[in-house]
Amino acid sequence: MKVSAVRQALLLIALALVPAIGEAIYFRNKVSWQSPIPASELVTVEQAQSWGGNVIWVDARPDSEFERDHIPGAISLNEDRWNELLPQFLGQWSPEKRVVVYCSATLHAQRPTSNTAI
Repeated sequence: MKVSAVRQALLLIALALVPAIGEAIYFRNKVSWQSPIPASELVTVEQAQSWGGNVIWVDARPDSEFERDHIPGAISLNEDRWNELLPQFLGQWSPEKRVVVYCSATLHAQRPTSNTAI
């Protein structure tokens, strides 16, 4: 009885791994944070400002940079305090509003296309 349960558990694990491995292989180069930002999603500061109150500004920089200077009304949402800051963002988010995320030039220097990004 005990051997049968172990065998069944191993079979279920093996069956679950098959699609997971296939998905990992298929999507290995399609992970969003590794992909360049499509030109259609880049906006200038002027474009974003023209949206007026229909935009949520998200500052993705570290807290020290946000405290030093940020766009008035921007929400801090960085990876260091993601779990703590996300509820504040979700409280202001609505499907009708556009979300503009900006970060420091240091982070953008790693991406050649991001010089025109906010």
